This record gives sequence, structure tokens and C-alpha cells, in this order.
Amino acid sequence: MTARTPEQDGAPPATEDGDELTGPLASRRIRRRLTFGTPEALGEEPARPQGRRGKRPPSPWQRAQNAWQQAGVPWPPSEGAPERPARTPETASAKATKKPADAKKPADAGKPTEAPKATDAMKPAGAADAVKAAGAVKAAGAAEAGKPADAPKAADAVKPAGAVKPAGAMSAAGAVKGAARPASAPETASAAGDAAATGRRPGGGLRRPRHAVVAVAACGAVAVAAGAYAVSANEGAAAPRSEVAAAKPAEGAFTLDPAARTDGLVQNVAAVAAAGSTVVATGTETAGDGTPGRDRAEFLVSQDAGRSWRLAAVRAPDGAEPAPGARPRLLAGGAGAWAAIGQTAVPGEAALWTSVDAGEWTREPGTGLPFTPNDRVNALARTSGGFVAAGVTSPSGKFAGDTRGVVWTSAEGRVWRRGPDLAPLGVAGLGLLAASGDTLVAHGTYARTVTKNVKRKGKKKGTRKVTTTVRGEGLWRSADGGRTWAPVTVPHAQGSYGPVRSLAAGPGGFHAVREGRTTTGKKKKRRTTRYGVVFGSRDGAAWAPAGRLGAPGYARVERLAGTPAGLAAIVRGKGPAATVLHSADGRAWRPGGSVPGAALSGLAVAAGGTAVAGGQRGQDGLLAVAGPAGGPAAPVDLARIPGAVRPERAVTALAPGAAGTAMAVGSTGGAAAAWHLGAAGTWTRGPAPAPGARLTAVAHGPRGWLAVGRAAAPNGTPAPLVTASQDGRIWRRTGVPGGRATSGAAAGPGGYVVVGQAGNVPAAWRSADLARWRRGAGAGRGDLAGPAAMRDVASTGTAYVAVGGRQAARPAKGGPPPGELPAVWTSPDGQKWTAAAPPALPAGVASGAFTRVVARGGALVALGTGRAAAAPGAPAAARAFAAHSADGGRTWRPAALPGGTATAALTAATATAKGFLIAGADGAAGRQDVVLWASPDGAAWRRVAAAGTGLDGPGDQRLTALAPAGNDVVGAGVSTGHRGDVPMLWRTPAP
Repeated sequence: MTARTPEQDGAPPATEDGDELTGPLASRRIRRRLTFGTPEALGEEPARPQGRRGKRPPSPWQRAQNAWQQAGVPWPPSEGAPERPARTPETASAKATKKPADAKKPADAGKPTEAPKATDAMKPAGAADAVKAAGAVKAAGAAEAGKPADAPKAADAVKPAGAVKPAGAMSAAGAVKGAARPASAPETASAAGDAAATGRRPGGGLRRPRHAVVAVAACGAVAVAAGAYAVSANEGAAAPRSEVAAAKPAEGAFTLDPAARTDGLVQNVAAVAAAGSTVVATGTETAGDGTPGRDRAEFLVSQDAGRSWRLAAVRAPDGAEPAPGARPRLLAGGAGAWAAIGQTAVPGEAALWTSVDAGEWTREPGTGLPFTPNDRVNALARTSGGFVAAGVTSPSGKFAGDTRGVVWTSAEGRVWRRGPDLAPLGVAGLGLLAASGDTLVAHGTYARTVTKNVKRKGKKKGTRKVTTTVRGEGLWRSADGGRTWAPVTVPHAQGSYGPVRSLAAGPGGFHAVREGRTTTGKKKKRRTTRYGVVFGSRDGAAWAPAGRLGAPGYARVERLAGTPAGLAAIVRGKGPAATVLHSADGRAWRPGGSVPGAALSGLAVAAGGTAVAGGQRGQDGLLAVAGPAGGPAAPVDLARIPGAVRPERAVTALAPGAAGTAMAVGSTGGAAAAWHLGAAGTWTRGPAPAPGARLTAVAHGPRGWLAVGRAAAPNGTPAPLVTASQDGRIWRRTGVPGGRATSGAAAGPGGYVVVGQAGNVPAAWRSADLARWRRGAGAGRGDLAGPAAMRDVASTGTAYVAVGGRQAARPAKGGPPPGELPAVWTSPDGQKWTAAAPPALPAGVASGAFTRVVARGGALVALGTGRAAAAPGAPAAARAFAAHSADGGRTWRPAALPGGTATAALTAATATAKGFLIAGADGAAGRQDVVLWASPDGAAWRRVAAAGTGLDGPGDQRLTALAPAGNDVVGAGVSTGHRGDVPMLWRTPAP
């Protein structure tokens, strides 16, 4: 494979012997010159004088080195290259008998160059020329540094300096002004470091070979601003790193509500495990609006028995960010190996995490695991030889009448195998598991077939055989790490009744607890005392009663846990709080504190007998530490653990205002939020328009700002939300008659328009003053018939166009439920609406609806989301699509977006000074990057190269809102990783 360089497209350069660099050896020398700086660094002799012409002029790479040094940007030599004095124009002119035409004076280094001629389309421009064309690097002593270059001609589109708009244009638009200055090098270096650590370049591809990385690192400081090309080894195809500016973290712009009482997210602590002084609690943080697939798995670790905590790092096997959406439920570990098992967002798909020291976790790949969609893993234990999991399987997947118990074993937690067949033992399911060394005890249910002789009824005499399946409680023991199992019995004693409620291994072996009661007195004086009966066994085979659990107003025992450090139990009594009991041997129990009312799901015993409980209280996770000395359990403030709780913050819509102002709306902490961009360029948060709500659309008109969304009614059902503001700082809530949901807003010639749904039919409302609203009507019969909903609306300047979805016709009896089809409505004044013919769904999309529409005069672009056709019983994958109209929404055609995958999501769109821009997110979960498409008319689209902070790199990046800002585009988005979401603000010249 031959790497292409600019030298191949122009006149072939000569070697020191005067031979042209052609053939296989030429490619190797060119690549070496790309890596090292000068011919001298290659160990070659300097070029000999060629008659009266003297030396050959410096190569483009040598001119690039000279330009970088003049601009104050270091030119790092390759690893292993000998350090030699850098060649400069001065030294070159001193040694040459005649100054080459390409050599530039230092004073000219920053001056703009003229546009190259059309005949030079394939001729290389030196790096110094590229820097000057961009006008982004200020050379020492330059009199006119930073001026933008003349626009390249059409024939120059493939030239390195002409492929991207000069950085001077970016600077004039106020985008990334310092992108080409040496001061930006640390950011580039950081990105390169991240890519090197993960084996994944920021753009999402594979890491380049070593020699290509050296070249890119050398050019990184000016690549974005100057539009320079980076040469890779993949056939050497030169392409711009990015055609747009990078985003910036925007936590200071989109500020939180300081008076918020909640974080707007749902957290839970699902499991707790301890080994000595090391305690691990795991759980999930979920979006408060229930958005599927965005769950964030968290592991909190303490190395001092619960006194201090930190958030552990979670990575994929290759060091990248793990895919979101997985929820850990079970946890076990110790002695250099920890494991957690849970579920992904895909129904029936297991998720697995492992760790060596509990401080850093790896989300293991789901391929090759023996857990099937018909399995349920209910318990996990650490043995001296590895891990054992227990659960239930159902061949039919219905978990009714055909269940069987199942165990899985693993030596290190990563590779699992299915255990022995438990059917001969009649095990119908396993739910509890405890381990001491390599001995395990499992609790579950058995199923046994019983045949009885039943006397016949009626005149018939004799008996008949009746076969039934009897189910009951069972315990089984394994002495070899889960390879073989045998049934054991825990007898009833001391008034115990019912099944075993909890099982643990601790001091002295195994412990189990059942409910117990004792009744005394006669008739009216009869009294019943309730308690828990603890049974103990040294080896898990022979069991005997050991002690009792009690508390004032005892109701039930909730959990039992143990380690060699001791035992702990949680019992419920009077009041919402739970009582923690401690024991060193299972016989004598003493109160050890109380846990505030919550749903408890985890309990562990750390060094010193300290009990650590986990669960959920309301929408917040609960973690409490109860020492053996007694007193109330100390709750752990999860918000004080760095990164454990990041308040919800979302920007869902942007709109431009007058005189350079803008408005962003969304939510923070579960409440509606609005941020105003003033003429001075500062974002200011206004008072929350409504608590427990989210704004989804915003528009600006003569009377001020209009924002709509959804709120929560007193009974918890969704309700419409319509708010207005004259100045963008003080908001008042208004209402629309008969509205069930509001989702889109626009301002146009007929006034302000809000769209949504009333009952199950599409609805629109119009207002001239943002105070009095009037519901629109259909221009003809059936134009606003349901079931259907309007989801967004745009103004063309002379009319309005709304988009949404309409329920498809019901299928034949027994078929799948009906889906949605795209729907479009037009109105000249926002009052009378006519249904227009929408485009057909793209091939492979079974159902879908429009969710977003933007207009640029009579041209419109609509985005939609649907479901792909799937086999019966299989989940349908999400599919995004787009369409365009050139006649004000009357007719529509599908819009083809090149370069995206079938799973790419479309997240935002806007009209720009140059046409339209669509933003999407593409890639596997946990590795999604922003993708952009631009079009002058909505019909023909091109993929726009996008890279940089907030656009690509580790984790998921997406732009959630776009809006025009003069000749620029401004956007808001989010960068998501295992430590939460970081809001982003993006501004770039319209591509």
C-alpha cells in the first residue's frame, strides 16, 4: 500500500543524488519525511548544488517546519530522530547561491495569501501557506497577522488549505477564536492522550499507526483552524479533521436552580457487599422522566468500613466508556476478585461487571455469557474458588409451571459456565445463596409429582389415579463449589413457621431465619408474640435453633447478612424506621441502630461488626452505616460523594431573539428551566416557570417569548404547560382550552401558535398577545380527526406547518398492535388547518411519526422516529428518518442523509443562513458521536466532518438543540460518561 502525500501530486522531488522520488522507495522516503523533520534527520546527505541554480528549494515539509518555528509553534522531532539545527529561511538563503522562490521572509509569515489558481488544484501548498491562508497563527513580527485568506476557487476544493473555511471567518463570527494558537495545544494533546489510552481515535475509528500519529500531533495545533489535512496510512486519503468548531462545557451557562429540593433523577442502591474493611455498594441512576436505556451504573467503595466513600471508575474492557442502560442488582466479592450481575436495557439480557480491588470496575462484554433471555439470576456468592450464581430458568419464557433451578459458576467472575442439571433433585427455582469457603447452601422451591387414588363420584364405584404437582420450600447444599448438590433440611423449632426468609454465612458457619410466634393466655387474654427464629449450622448440613430476633412492635425480619466479622439483621417494627440487630455468633442479638423508612435491598457486615444497609427512599438512593454500639444509623450523604449524584440538566430547545439574544429551555432538577442569552453574550437563568415540569419548545415574536412543554397534574398524569415572558427573565404561566398535551410552538404572521393534542385528536391554538388562546379547527371534515397528535410546528413566514403522527389502521385480528404513520398539517393563519399528504415511510421502517420540523421560507425539513420491521416476538429496533418539502408543506419527499448507519438517531435540526443543518448521534451505546448533515435546500445533503470536545471522543455525545445565530449556528448538547452528564455549548459558522 502506498501512502499518498502532496508531493506525489505535483512535480516529483529529487533525492540527494538528483533522482526523482518515484517508485516504491519514493513512498517509503516520503513517509519517513513525514515522520522526521528534514532530510538530515533521515541520515541523508544535504542536496548537492545543481549547477548555477544551487540547492533545490526546501520541500513542503521543510517549509512547514520553518513556518511553525516562525509562528512560535514547536516542531517535535520523531522518537529516535537525531536532533539537528532547524533550517530557517535565513540559513537557507545564506547558503544558497540564489534564494528560492518558495522561501518566505519572516515578515510575510502572517499575511494572507491569494487564492490558488484552478490549474494548481492538485499542487501542494506548503504548511506556511496553509497557516497564512487560515490567518490563525500570528508569526513573530508579522504586520498583518490573522487576516482571513481569500476564498478558494471551486477547483481548489481538494487542496489542504482550501478544503475548510479559513479560521479567520470563524474568528469573525465569534466561534473558536484561539483554535490555531499554540495555547490550544494542551487541549489537543489531552485528546490525543485519551485516544492513545483507549485505542480509539476521537472520531470513533481505530488508532493510527505510530508514524501517522506523529504527523497528526505535529499539526494538531493548527489543523482545525487552518483546515490542514492529516495524512493517514489508510491509502493516504487526506480529509479535514473537522469542518466545525468544538463545543465547550456549559455548566456555568446552563446553571442549576439553587433553590431546587430534588436533583430530578432516580437513584437506588441495589446491593451491598463487604470483605474486611472494604465495602462496595452498587446501584443505578436513572433519568427522572423514565427515558429508557440511559441508566448509569454506579459503584461506591469504602476502604474504612463505611466511614468515607468514593465513586469507583467503570470502564469497558478496552478502557473506553461503558454502554449506558445496564442496572447491577447482585454483588459479591473479596480476596482480590469482585463481581456484579444485572440486566441491560434489552429485556432478558444479562450485564456483568468485574473488579480486582473494588476501586475500578470493568463492564464485561455480553457475548459468550451462558445467561439466556429465559433465565433469571436471583443470587450471587463468593467462594474460595470463585463465584457461584443461582436462579431459575423457564424453557417457555413464561415462568409458570415449567421452571427449573439453575446455578452458574466462574473462577474469576468474567467467564461463566452453566452448572449441573438440578432437575433430578426436583429444584424448581433458587432465590437465596450463602457461601463459606467452598461450601454453599441454596434456598428455593421444589416441584414433585404426586399420584393419589381418589374415590370416584356418582354411581361409578372404585377409585381413580390423580397426578398432581406439589410445590414447597427446599434447601440444597454443595461442598465442592457448586459442582454437586444434595438436599438438606432446616427444621421448625421455637414456634417457627413458614419458609426461610433470609440466609447468610458468618461466624460459626451458616445462619437462616424464619418467622416465629408464641401464643399465651386464654380467650380475651390470649396474646401472640412475634419474633424471628435464627437457625445455625457449622457445615450447612445439620441445623439447629440458635437465637431470636425481636424489636418493639415486631412485624417481620427483612434481611440477614454475615461475614467473619459478625452478623446483622434488619427487622421491621412500629413506625417507618427499621431496626438493625448485631450478633457475634447468631445466639445473642443486640440493637445496633435504626434505619430511616425506606425500601431496603442490601445489607453487609464490615470489619468491627459495622452494618451497612442500602436501598431507596422516595426517588433517592439510601446508604446507611450502623455501628455495633447502637444509636441511629448514620446516613451517607450521596450528594457529597464526588460524581455520585449529578443533578438532572437538559436543554431541549433553542430559539434566536432580537439583537443577538437567544433563549434555551429544558429542565433542571426535575423542574422547567429557561436561560436567556443577553446582547452581552452572557446566559442568565430565570425563575423556574413551573416545578415538576419540562419545557420542550420555545419561540420568539413581537410580544416576547413563548415556551411550551409538559407538567404533572395533581393526580400524577401529564398536563400541558404553556408559559410566556416579555423579556425572557420573568415568566408567567398561561393555559390553552381543552389541551391534553403541548409539545411545539412557533411565531408567525398570524401570531403565536401552540400544537399538541386534545383528547386523542391533534390540536392547535393561536394567540396574538400570549394571554388569550383560541383553539384552531379543521378546514375540512376529517382534517383534525384522530387518533393523532401534532408534535411540532414551524412558520414559513406566510403560513404554518405542523407535523406529528397518526395511528395506522388496525390490523387483522391477532396481528400486532397498530403503530403510527407520519402526519402533516398546513394553515395560512394558525386557525384553519388542512391535512397534507405525508411521505411514505422509508424502506425497512414499519411505523413512525414526525417529531420535529424547521422552515426556511417555503422549504421545510422534518425529522421522524420509528421502528424497524421485526420478526414476531423480537424487539423492534429504533429507526430515524427525514423528509423535505419545497412548497410550504403541501408535498413531501424522503431526505437521504449520506454516511450514517441505520441505527443513527436524529437529535436536532435548524434552518441556517446557508440552508439547513441536522444533528444526529451515531455509534454503539457508550461510543456515540455527533454526526452532522448540511443542505442548501433540504433535498441534497452532505455529511459534515465533526470532531472535537462535545462532538466525539469517550462516552456518548449528542446535540439536543440547534438554532441560527446570524451566520453562525449555536447548539446545546450533552457529553455522557459513567460519571454522569456534562452540558455542552456549541457555536460554529454555518457549514
